[in-house]
Amino acid sequence: MAPHAPRIVNFIIPKELIGAVIGPGGKIIQGIQAETGTVVSIDEVEEGGKVEVASSNKESLDAAIAMMQLSLPFQRLARHTLQRYVPSCLTVAL
Repeated sequence: MAPHAPRIVNFIIPKELIGAVIGPGGKIIQGIQAETGTVVSIDEVEEGGKVEVASSNKESLDAAIAMMQLSLPFQRLARHTLQRYVPSCLTVAL
C-alpha cells in the first residue's frame, strides 16, 4: 500500500483505559487529533473500548497510535491493547 493512501485502523482497549485515552474534558484525544491530523473515535462495546483511527496517510496514523500508547499505563497497554489489536478495512503495519 502506498504511504499516502488513506487508511482506518480499529483496535480494542479495556474499558478502564478509555478515560486515559480521552483525557480530562477530551484534552488528550483532541490533542492527538490536532497534532496528527487524524480522526479518532472511541465507542464503548461489550469487549471494551473500540478505538477507530482514520488518517489520510501512514505517518499520521502511526503518530496517533504512538501518542495513544504513551497516554496509557505501559503495563496495562502491553497486557491488553497490543495483544488485542484488530485491524479493519485496511491492514497497517505498526
